[in-house]
Amino acid sequence: MYKLYTIIFAVYILIILIAFFKRKNFFTSKNQRRKGQKDPYEEKYFLYMFSLILFVVLVLRIVNLNSNSYWLDELISVTLSSNASIDTVLKGCMDDIHPPLYQILLFYYIKFGGDSELSTRLLSVFFGLISSVVTFLIAKRMFGVKKSMEIFLLFAVAYFPVYYSQESRSYALLLLLTLTVKYFFLKSFIAEDKNLPEAETWKLRNVILYIIFSILLLLTHYYGVLVLVMNALFLVFYISLTCKFKESIRQYIKSGLIFAVILGIFYLLWGQVFLDHIERGAGYEKQKPGGNIFTAFVYYVLNPNLATSLIKNNVLYLFEICLIAGALYLFFLIFKKRSRNENIDQKYFYYAFLFFWLFAPFTISYLNSVYSDSSISFRNLIISTPAVIFLVYLTSEKVIIISLTALTKFIRPLENVLTNFRAVFINYSFLFALIVSSLLFMKVYYYYSAPSKHDVRGAVKTISAESVNFYKDPIIFSSSDGTERFNYYFEKTDPKLRVSAFLPPDNYLKVLSEYKTEIDNHKYMILLDVPGWDDNSQVVVDYFKNNFKLISHRDHLGINSYVFSLGD
Repeated sequence: MYKLYTIIFAVYILIILIAFFKRKNFFTSKNQRRKGQKDPYEEKYFLYMFSLILFVVLVLRIVNLNSNSYWLDELISVTLSSNASIDTVLKGCMDDIHPPLYQILLFYYIKFGGDSELSTRLLSVFFGLISSVVTFLIAKRMFGVKKSMEIFLLFAVAYFPVYYSQESRSYALLLLLTLTVKYFFLKSFIAEDKNLPEAETWKLRNVILYIIFSILLLLTHYYGVLVLVMNALFLVFYISLTCKFKESIRQYIKSGLIFAVILGIFYLLWGQVFLDHIERGAGYEKQKPGGNIFTAFVYYVLNPNLATSLIKNNVLYLFEICLIAGALYLFFLIFKKRSRNENIDQKYFYYAFLFFWLFAPFTISYLNSVYSDSSISFRNLIISTPAVIFLVYLTSEKVIIISLTALTKFIRPLENVLTNFRAVFINYSFLFALIVSSLLFMKVYYYYSAPSKHDVRGAVKTISAESVNFYKDPIIFSSSDGTERFNYYFEKTDPKLRVSAFLPPDNYLKVLSEYKTEIDNHKYMILLDVPGWDDNSQVVVDYFKNNFKLISHRDHLGINSYVFSLGD
């Protein structure tokens, strides 16, 4: 399968290169869009290239889609949404830490498509496919068709968008709704061109769609709050720099009412549950983020998206410095122009929008995790992944151009060569996008070649197969909470086998005493353990090892199965 996957990607790259050289002017800066004029050949070529990239988006998300077992988090989603009634699903969401929208969609989807790995993950594939299209639309609005095609190519092979498009969890939907909210935020509040009239913004249709998708985002994941906070911060920044005092007050009031409507409707739908989660301590992670804010940024934001065998953390630290320096220079330039009453190019605001998108959610999440309940994680910060992709490409391209320009001043003998190379790089930047996407592809390939999810399916199949010939009719316990997650696979593999009970580390002896009769009537006992999943589960494992005869132990990608003999 891996060879097939590599061949498909290689063929795709070859087709892209052939198409590029066949109509290279489409990707050069000389061939700019002329307003009011359409080139039918160019439109046809655009659709051809767009379809090719969309094809690779789909391929990377369906390859090996069901090769891995559900891991424990996925089993939470699937078992919850497999309940008989929607009321049970909603009650389960109230006890969980996530809002209910994804579970509701999955509930009705399972009624139609079933609860197999392939089926439920196809729902996330669909979300991932639409996410790539919305990413293209955002890039197209900010930077034009040709630059958006290059960013679209990078998004197609980026690690996180691929990874979470293959999980039966809410994160692919979270990414899609984040992108959709950003898109309608731009259409509702930020003029596409500073010379366009105000009528181009604040259109009722766009504002209503922004409100709807914002509410859906909040009903998908609580990190949607950070998306709206970032939008509000940027809108204050944008209005204060583009409007006069009286006009800015009017804009603040209008936008404030829109955000109030969003929060009001969300409160009516799910607000009481949200406040209850906050009161109980809505921490997602058990440990605080290590290191300082700079190392955490590389670890949580840049590393999962960019680190490959060729790109190490030291390179990412350097890139982080470039990002921070670029952001500081950009904001200095904007405020400098504002202080001189000079016109501020709209592209500066788009760059600022990306920096807000990248840094604001991470900073708020990091500070909350340090001083309150820990919530920072790779999957929660998927809301910033598109901004990472945008800025990786745009910053890298800018750094190369600046470097080539500087070198021409210091290396006079090579001035003509470097100047020509700079011109070629600018005109054929799509080739640069192809190179960067190939580096990002290496990270995706590693994901396919080295799966790291819990192999619950493998553990259950091994127990079922060995119980026929090796140990007859064992009694099974789990030291990790959620026995229904294991029983999902036992029901499909061997209906006679079940996890009898969860053994809580602080009360496992009492639970075992309740099953004394059953234990006495069995010759073998199995303990399933997920290291690190529950606090102090090792206590239960140690007790079993000290009091029963261990005859086998297997590790299925983080699922440990221990078989103990109960005979003399």
